Amino acid sequence: MRWSRTPTRQGPKVRDTGTVHLIECADEALAALLAGDRRLRALCTRLGELQLVVPR
Repeated sequence: MRWSRTPTRQGPKVRDTGTVHLIECADEALAALLAGDRRLRALCTRLGELQLVVPR
């Protein structure tokens, strides 16, 4: 894939949406528990086995 610095007519294909908190859990079970919690699942996204991403 070749990256171009010139914007296309359709606009940029990728954009930076800001910073996030990257949380690393002690184990996969804890990450699954937090990501699946009824109150927390709207606030975080699982990233891999141990990490959660939380928007600022």
